[in-house]
Amino acid sequence: MEAAVNTELDAKRKEEQAQIDKIQSEHCFIGHPFGIGIVSFKFFMTSLTSYGMSAILIYYFYATSPEGLGLTKIQASQMITLNSAIGSIFNVIGSYMSDRVFGNRKRIASSALPDRSCISCLQFRVSA
Repeated sequence: MEAAVNTELDAKRKEEQAQIDKIQSEHCFIGHPFGIGIVSFKFFMTSLTSYGMSAILIYYFYATSPEGLGLTKIQASQMITLNSAIGSIFNVIGSYMSDRVFGNRKRIASSALPDRSCISCLQFRVSA
């Protein structure tokens, strides 16, 4: 009975090791595992959209009143800088909160909330 259980455990271990070896032998993205390519593409697209949004927003901020907010170029660039800084601070705070307070499952569910709230706050016109 015990020999059959040991044989079954050895078979499972060999199967798991074969799966690990298969994953480690995958080198589809410039000599790296395939997952590195996915992560690199994700970071590339995030940077592209972030810089694209900044470029569009700065024109919207200093365009004249019917089409934009009518701010000066200096005020518009300060708003973009403030948006980037707040986004970076929220990333640090969110990382700390997910590690220490919420855990991974709740972090994944609410990961985009701070960034979306920063962007949505920019749509409101503040009258001086």
